[in-house]
Amino acid sequence: MNVPVLMVAGQLDGMIGTAPARLAAALHPAARLEVLEGVGHRPWVETPAEFARLVGEFLG
Repeated sequence: MNVPVLMVAGQLDGMIGTAPARLAAALHPAARLEVLEGVGHRPWVETPAEFARLVGEFLG
């Protein structure tokens, strides 16, 4: 099944880094990986407008 997947990670994530998002995206042929520069572990809190834009574009 080729289902679209959006992975969002913060470049400065000090808890888990970007590796888990990169690995998960690599497992899905239709994945889109977005690494937000200057953002940590909670991009929806740190850059809510950018996060909402990415999710909105993905769902649209």
